[in-house]
Amino acid sequence: MKMNSTVILFASPILFASLAFAEPPATCPAGTPNPLNNTNWAFHWESSDYHPAGTAAIGTFSIATDPFTRGGPALVLKGTTTINAFGRISRLASTEGKVQYQCGANGLLRGGTLQFSDGNQGTLWQFTFSSTAWNEMYMVNEFYIDNAGLSRVLQGYAVRIDGQQACNANPMLVLDNATSSPNGWSFHTESAMYAVVNGTASSGYLDLAFNPAGRAGVGALTGNLTTSAGSLGASNAVYRLMDTSGRYQVYGPSGGIGCAGATLSVQVGPYAVQYEGVFADGSHSSLFLLSTNATGQGFGDRFSYRFDILKGFMKKF
Repeated sequence: MKMNSTVILFASPILFASLAFAEPPATCPAGTPNPLNNTNWAFHWESSDYHPAGTAAIGTFSIATDPFTRGGPALVLKGTTTINAFGRISRLASTEGKVQYQCGANGLLRGGTLQFSDGNQGTLWQFTFSSTAWNEMYMVNEFYIDNAGLSRVLQGYAVRIDGQQACNANPMLVLDNATSSPNGWSFHTESAMYAVVNGTASSGYLDLAFNPAGRAGVGALTGNLTTSAGSLGASNAVYRLMDTSGRYQVYGPSGGIGCAGATLSVQVGPYAVQYEGVFADGSHSSLFLLSTNATGQGFGDRFSYRFDILKGFMKKF
C-alpha cells in the first residue's frame, strides 16, 4: 500500500483551524458507499510519552455530511470530549472538525484524518480502520496543540456505536444492577500518566444500585478491587481484594448517542477517584473511563493531591 507522506509544522492554533476549510478527497473508489456518514462513535486517547506531562481524553462524536461547508459537501465531526491534561480538566467540552478519507494504492478505503478542537486544544489524527467492517479506528496524532507543554505523542481507539437504545426515562437505572445488570460490572483502570506515584493498576467488580429514597439523583456503589500502586522509594503497595464503595450518576440523553455518560466516585487502592465515563456501545453495557480527580491517602499533606491520570473501562458482567 502506497500513501503520500507530508510533514507540516504548526506555528500556532490559528494554522490548525485553517485545516477546517480544506476540501476532503472523494471516497475511493468513486461511488463507494460512505461508511462514516451518519455514524456515532465513542473514543479514548492517551499519552505514549510522558515528557514533560501526560494527557488523556474520552468522548463521543457523530459524523455526517454537511452540505453547506465551504467548497461543497463534506464530512463533519461533532461531539463532546473530557480531557485530563496533567490535572487541568476540561469536562464535556464541545468539539468539531472535518473528516477526510485516505485510500490504499488499490483504491481500497483504509482510513483517514480526524480533527478535534474544543477551542483550547487542537488535535489532528491519522486513523486506520481495523477491518472492512469499518466499525473500529486505530488512532495516532499528527499534532496536539497545547500551550502547557504537554505530551506530544498520543494514541487512541474509537468504536462505532451500533443499535443505539434510547436512554432510560430515569437514566440512573441504566447502571443499576437490579434493572440492567444483575451480575454487576467488571472494572479495570490503569495509569495513563503518573507523577508522584509510580503507576497504578486495578481490577475487580462493582455493584451499582439506585435508591430513590436516598440522595436525589445519586446512586450507591459497592464492590471489591485489587490494586497495585507504586510509590517513591518503596516497593509496590498491593491492596488485595479490598472492599470499596462510592457514588455514581448517569447523564440524560444526548443527540444520537443515547445516555450522554456517567460519573463514578470510588476508592481505588490509595486513591479516592472521580471518573468521567462515556458509553461505548448502543446497549449501554460498556463504558470508557477517565479520572478527573485522584486524591491519594497516606502520603502526607505535601502529596495529598495527585496529578496521576487513570483510564480504564467497565462492562456488564
